[in-house]
Amino acid sequence: MKGDAAPGGEGAGPEVLALAKVVARLRSEVVDLEGAAATTAVVERAKGVLMAQAGVSADTAHAMLLGRAAEGGRTLLEECWLAPLTPPTPDDDLIAFVSGETRNIKKKK
Repeated sequence: MKGDAAPGGEGAGPEVLALAKVVARLRSEVVDLEGAAATTAVVERAKGVLMAQAGVSADTAHAMLLGRAAEGGRTLLEECWLAPLTPPTPDDDLIAFVSGETRNIKKKK
């Protein structure tokens, strides 16, 4: 019978095959977007930590994270996981200066 064929198998109509390809592509996109959303959340959290610690803008915090990652031979995501545990560095001062910002460094009394 015409309707007894398994989806995607021999005898499946071109519409079924096309629909199966669309569903597979959409599933792949969902997985990619979920990964991107998770990564974005980690990066934004790390930027927030640096903004609070160093008193810099979001753009400068992002540049600081990129600089730290490059210096440490890590990816941006790896650096973002470490950012809450890492105090500001002298290189961060340079990045802030080049960005036209002065950091709110707490001076010892």
